[in-house]
Amino acid sequence: MIGNPHNPKSLTPAFLSAVRDAVSDALNYRPETDHEHICVTLPLSFPEPISLLRRAFDLKNADVPRTHRIALEGASTGQETHADRNRTSPPLFYWEIPSRHEALLGFGSRRTLRSTGESRFTEIAHAANALSARMLQVNLSDAEEEGIPLLTGGYSFGPFNVSPAWREFGAARFDVPILMLCKRPDGDLLRYVSAKGERDPKAVADGLASAWAELMREVPSDTEQLE
Repeated sequence: MIGNPHNPKSLTPAFLSAVRDAVSDALNYRPETDHEHICVTLPLSFPEPISLLRRAFDLKNADVPRTHRIALEGASTGQETHADRNRTSPPLFYWEIPSRHEALLGFGSRRTLRSTGESRFTEIAHAANALSARMLQVNLSDAEEEGIPLLTGGYSFGPFNVSPAWREFGAARFDVPILMLCKRPDGDLLRYVSAKGERDPKAVADGLASAWAELMREVPSDTEQLE
């Protein structure tokens, strides 16, 4: 279990030790490669469901002016996506397909990719591929890395976007979340992306614990507020 049953907002020492060992093994296996980031994928078993975090997201944005909050719903697909523009806390991204019991929650931003104009699709694709190639993948789960998104974001309909409500997003903006929670029918996953150049296994595990604690601070301690 990723969470401590006596304190579900913390990670167990045994779990963090396993992360350090896995990162150490990966670095020893590929010592000659210069990676900018270490991407750790972990099986998730956390008492509080991802829907609780989604409701915390909605609650946190309840009083944010409409021009600073974006919510899109696809009636035909049952999909929802939200992008937080509250500058007082790290970025939050939520995407859900209820009919397929799938959801993603991205927290924070390790890297941001932007583009504009007609070539924004290919430019973002090339930048994403280059970024992925410079990441050391450490997978402690049985899932394939390709099945877990690295980026959250989107494109505008037109090649240029000057609408005031969307100006911060521009024509194309994608973020690499520091933490990504993946709710999937075949098992939940947590992905952590280390800081640039962070190669010490202990620093990676400590970074994961710190990011997780920061995310948990976004969840109201009184869960009755969310009912």
